[in-house]
Amino acid sequence: MQRSLFHALILGSLMVVAVGCGGGSAGSPVVEDIDALIAATGTGEFAALVAEGDAAWERRGDRAGTEAAIAAWEAAIHAPTGANVNRRLAMTPVFVKLSQGYYWLAHAHLRFDETATDDDMLATYERGMDYGAQAIALRNDDWRRALLYETPIPEAANLLTVDDVPAVYWHATNLGRWGLVRGIATVLSRVSDIKAMMDRVEALAPEFYYNATNRYFGVYYTKLPFGNPDLDQARRRLEACIAAHPEYLETRVLLADDWAIVAQDRAVAEQQLQFVLDADPTVDPALEPENRNAQRRAALLLGELDENFR
Repeated sequence: MQRSLFHALILGSLMVVAVGCGGGSAGSPVVEDIDALIAATGTGEFAALVAEGDAAWERRGDRAGTEAAIAAWEAAIHAPTGANVNRRLAMTPVFVKLSQGYYWLAHAHLRFDETATDDDMLATYERGMDYGAQAIALRNDDWRRALLYETPIPEAANLLTVDDVPAVYWHATNLGRWGLVRGIATVLSRVSDIKAMMDRVEALAPEFYYNATNRYFGVYYTKLPFGNPDLDQARRRLEACIAAHPEYLETRVLLADDWAIVAQDRAVAEQQLQFVLDADPTVDPALEPENRNAQRRAALLLGELDENFR
């Protein structure tokens, strides 16, 4: 692992979290001090740093590209902006990029790094959770105030708007993965919050990020209800996502890894994983890094079939 750069990224994001969020448990979406969160404490030119991060993100299939993107975007949220710029609105999409960026760092890079620990994964997903929560608060003051007054998230979710969808999705996605690393007890303690946010995303923008909520709930129902997962609904969700966006190969990996293993259907796992390996990852150039990552996962899972199906 490129540990010096990785830990520098984590340290920098921890400083943002420290000034931007209130107390409570890890990954709390409560943001108390917006002014402190987006204060211009750094140097550099905001737009240039965002563009630098965006250019590095095009190389996200390589870990160094992902880390360079995160570093540039984190510099951007500390950089000064012009006098006529609405700083909150300008910063919101950058916080969303960081939420997605930290998710990708864990999902596509750390998970394949034998030196990465559970603590590394937790810290990375938590950074993604926090940036997503902060992005929602930057754009939606009704939501932020509701949480400050301790309104339960399932109730506050009705305050989320279509403009909040990217931030909500990446916040909840990081939260779900963070919970799985922590263990089922953590997942169960947050499941109502996650489901409420994802239900709202689905109601507002069902096609967001390649039909993301079908993909999310497809995995969700392979684990819940706990002890008696709803495998029929899980498969319907994942297959609906594949039908809508066959170019997004990760969904087939999820069908094999999350659904087929629980259902103990080896034939489905082999079929889906082989399809992924045989597919052209460049069919949608915008998805090439994600599709190559899916192929990497598929190759590993094929090698583990005998362990997962007995």
